[in-house]
Amino acid sequence: YYYNAEVTDAAGNTSETNTISVDYDGTPPKISTVAITGTDENLSVGEKVIVTVTTNENIYLRDSSSGGLTSSDFVKVQIDLGSGEYRWAELDYTSVTWNSPVNSLSLEYTIQASDPASLTSGEIQITDDDIVIGGAISITDNAGNALNPYLGGDSEFTGVSSTLTLDTVAPDVTDETVTVSAS
Repeated sequence: YYYNAEVTDAAGNTSETNTISVDYDGTPPKISTVAITGTDENLSVGEKVIVTVTTNENIYLRDSSSGGLTSSDFVKVQIDLGSGEYRWAELDYTSVTWNSPVNSLSLEYTIQASDPASLTSGEIQITDDDIVIGGAISITDNAGNALNPYLGGDSEFTGVSSTLTLDTVAPDVTDETVTVSAS
């Protein structure tokens, strides 16, 4: 867009300003890559699966609750632990610098003892086509365009990479003495 102003005084004298160019950004930021990693290749109970989402431009995480986030405020993506066992990888809000430019998000899932023991090996995959954003949280670019949460089908999207082997089998207890006392 180009703007200029023309001013005419009461005597009919006219003055014109320089032309100013303004670029309008109406394009939402897009997800360009998603990578799934862990603290090591063989994950055990308590270790984290990290889903890193990279965007094609800087994005800003915004909190309209003024710091009063609750469980109904979230950024998450569903993952498959290997054999149809689905879990949510979520944004760790304590690690977020709100209203500052970033070009990636890290979502985490911690391996639980309740995760199936049959998942001793296999690949972790993204199961949804979208990142889910809810409540008081929004993700925008500097112009205020909301992040396109779609994870596929775009020429800029290079796909999901993952190579993790899960170890959720509890270790054997040996040479331990357990004392039970009645009270």
